[in-house]
Amino acid sequence: LGFQLGSVFYRAFMHLFARMMPTASVFRLWDILIAESSNPNAFPHARHPLIDFAFGVLQSGRAALLKAESAAEAQDQVLTLLAYTTEPEVVSSLTAEGNDLLWGGFTRSQVLKLWQQGTEVYDRFYEQYAAQNEALQDLAHS
Repeated sequence: LGFQLGSVFYRAFMHLFARMMPTASVFRLWDILIAESSNPNAFPHARHPLIDFAFGVLQSGRAALLKAESAAEAQDQVLTLLAYTTEPEVVSSLTAEGNDLLWGGFTRSQVLKLWQQGTEVYDRFYEQYAAQNEALQDLAHS
């Protein structure tokens, strides 16, 4: 389909879902986010409710998203799901469901190990990328 989650969720995360959902629902998400952000023992990290909620929304609309025939249709489905999240209690339950699905089976050490492995892969990629850029600059300026 070519649908990129970032086309919806980048703006959602940058604006903390403001102007994407009804005000009462946004405030409930902010309550959850602020409470978890002030928790020094937040697992896996302090901002996980944003990801948990986004995943919960995707899970709740899974059937409709699987029927989408284009990227635009999939994006419209996600935006509609957010716009019609009118009950603050639904925000709480979607966040909890997303949390359980994403982190329920992992221990803190497993998440940290996966994070470290991902960081190492990115570091290797970036070293290669930097070396390629340097080689291209040398070729272009010689």
